[in-house]
Order: sequence, then structure tokens, then C-alpha cells
Amino acid sequence: MAQTKTPVRTVVDSARYRKVRWFFVRLSLHLIWWDVVLNLPVGRRWRTPPSSRWPQLARRYRELAVEMGGVLIKLGQFLSTRVDLLPNEVTDELAELQDQVPPAPIEAVVAQIEADFDCPLNTLFEWLSPDPLGAGSLAQAHQAQLRSGETVVVKVWRPGIAALVESDLRICKRTFWWLTYYKPLQRQLDMARLIEEFVKVTQGELDSEAEGRNAERFAEDFADDPQICIPKVFWDYTAAHTLTMEDVSYIRIDDAEGLEAAGVSRAKVAKKIFNVFLTQSFVTHFVHADPHAGNLFVKPLA
Repeated sequence: MAQTKTPVRTVVDSARYRKVRWFFVRLSLHLIWWDVVLNLPVGRRWRTPPSSRWPQLARRYRELAVEMGGVLIKLGQFLSTRVDLLPNEVTDELAELQDQVPPAPIEAVVAQIEADFDCPLNTLFEWLSPDPLGAGSLAQAHQAQLRSGETVVVKVWRPGIAALVESDLRICKRTFWWLTYYKPLQRQLDMARLIEEFVKVTQGELDSEAEGRNAERFAEDFADDPQICIPKVFWDYTAAHTLTMEDVSYIRIDDAEGLEAAGVSRAKVAKKIFNVFLTQSFVTHFVHADPHAGNLFVKPLA
């Protein structure tokens, strides 16, 4: 049942593109007026301090991201971690996006899977939970059971996500290009390189086959470590927008109470993960780039 992906020409959502573009145009004009024009000696007496303005801008962006979804949420989540570039008032506001990704309706998820495999859902799975284990900006995960009996996690890319990503990345690239002229940012980072990396990584996250191959590469890298478990990929149930893997979910790594109740030493877990990432960085040279709590679980060993 493994499917072969064929290139599909993506149609950009023009209405979405215009709405997002207009937000960034207003944001750019705001920065030019308040932080460039009024920052000149003759205008500083009328300038409002950034600390009172930037949180409002971040809040408006967060509201737009929640409404529109897609790359806007991912970009906000990314910026919320850049405390080296942005003030705490902004990063704190954007950090709320970590828990504000509404799931796609189960009907749309089922339709996406059936379109991927060109067959009814019940020919693939004995059951598929209607409630997602987690919902991200680009995809969401549901527990399911294969007809052969294995319990799996099915990661399904949000319906229509390719068009949303294409629309959002186009306006993001243009906005980042505008920001290259903003000197305070120029002094801190290479904007062109930043957007190039963001675009490359985001587009790569839409490739289910690449994600499956990466999981197998990690499994090979840590095959000799009994304390590391990488989920098996079920290739016969993986297609263009669907990735089916072994269910290895257990206690989320950020569930401090759950870990303590299970008798797990958080200090030992932290040390183990630290060593794992050192190994990735300096030995295997293949690094897990999205180590958030929805991707890391802890299972007590006997």
C-alpha cells in the first residue's frame, strides 16, 4: 500500500496572501514611523517607548496566527524562542501560540487519509481515534490500530496545508526582505540567511517520506542504546500527507508530576537527553531539530 509521491503544482490562496501581506505592511509602516522616523533627534519627544507598543503588535500577530493557522503559528513559535533578538514582552506574548493550535475536524483528517491511499479508512485501520494526541501548525497526530493489531500513531498533514505554506512563505520572504533595511536587526543577524533556513525547514516538514527516513536514521544511530526508543515507521501506511509510526507515547517529558509519581528521576532524564544531544552534535552529526514536549516521552524501566 505504500504510495509514490508525484510533484503537485501548488495553488496559492490569494485571499489569505492579501490578508497576511496587509498585516505585515502595517507592521513595517509602524516600525518605520515609530522606530526610524520618530527615533531621529527632532522626533524623539513624540516617540512612544517600544516596551508599550511591541507587546500590542505581538498580540495582534498572535491573534492573526490563531485565526489563520499554518506557517504563521510556526513563525510565531519560532520567534518566541528568540530571546536573544526580541524583548521579553514580545516573546512572552508569542509563547502562548505553543498551546493555541486548534485541531482540524476529524472529517477533514479522514478525508485526507482516504485521498492519500485512495481507499476507505476502514480498509487501513481497525479504528482511528477522533481526538488528536496533539495538534501542530502543519499536522496533527491520532492514535489508531492497524487491522493486523498493532497500535500506531498516524500523523496527518492538515488538509490544504501545501497552499497555506506556499502563501505564507511568500509573504514571509518578502517581509524579511523589508526588514533587512531595519538597522537594529541588521546588526544582530543575517536576515537573508534566517529566512532561507526557515523556508527550507518548513518546506521539509511537509515531506512525510523524509521524516520517516530521518526516524530510521535516528534508530540506526542509537541502536546500541537500550534507553533510547525511536518509533518504527509503517511504510505500507505512509503516503504523501500521512505518516504512520509505532506508538511510543508515554509520560510527556514536561509532565513533572507524572515523572515523579512514576519514580523517574528528572535529573537523570535531563542528563540523558543532554548526552544524547551531545552525541548527535559531535558524533552522529544528525540532530533532532524539534525536541518539544510532544515529541519526547519517558517510559520507566523495570
